[in-house]
Amino acid sequence: MELLLKFKTTLKICVATGFMLISIPLALAETGFHLSQSSMGHGRVLDLYVSQKKIKWVNKDNKLSLYSQAPDWTIYVCNDDKKLVYPCKVKEYQGHLNYIAPLSSGEVIQEMPLRLVSRGSYLNLPAMVYNLDKARMDAKAKKQYFRTVQLIEISPGSVSPAAARIVRKIYGTPEAPGLPVYFGFMRRGDGVNAKKRKKKYPGSKKASVKTARKLTDFLKTHWIKEETMPEFARGIPRGYKVVKQEQDLTRNPGAERGMELMLH
Repeated sequence: MELLLKFKTTLKICVATGFMLISIPLALAETGFHLSQSSMGHGRVLDLYVSQKKIKWVNKDNKLSLYSQAPDWTIYVCNDDKKLVYPCKVKEYQGHLNYIAPLSSGEVIQEMPLRLVSRGSYLNLPAMVYNLDKARMDAKAKKQYFRTVQLIEISPGSVSPAAARIVRKIYGTPEAPGLPVYFGFMRRGDGVNAKKRKKKYPGSKKASVKTARKLTDFLKTHWIKEETMPEFARGIPRGYKVVKQEQDLTRNPGAERGMELMLH
């Protein structure tokens, strides 16, 4: 009888422990959104995973990735092939290799004044559409900035505002409350109609060419899925070398040394 009681007690402990082992991974699993994106400055195959507590961005074109998580949201940009990592605070991060800056003659895109023009849906999620707020721009700024821009953002409840801010910094899109899923622009001179061209270039073949007022797509999102967030390291990955600036992640010292020798 004593042996039977011990067996029953042991069995209860094993069963209870088994339930605990099963429930722990389910409790830790975090659901977020997986976005497939492309950008004219960053690459054609970009994967973004974003949730309430984490963000991971993978650029499959240049083999770089970025991750960050609550509570401090320190950013880590990695080159996994070379085992290099660039860590920095959110306020210090200037965006992924600053691709968008030259497109606007050096103007700070993030500081563009925007106005909310409509609400709707984008890939079946609630979305907000923004355009340039020219009423808040002086005459000089109107000549320097793009002719117009369109920013579409989503604000799903499971995405942290801190994570959305990091995504805006990655792409360099203007400041707005949500998660950017589309950004398009039209430069000054783009979309000039045939009548204006004829007046400016009389007798030119160029005058007869009709040009559509079409935005240049800088950032596009192709699909969004709700998924379990991938696991990644907290802090600097083990075995990675820390670099001082993001450009060092893709720099080729051998090629640069060869160029120096050729110049000298």
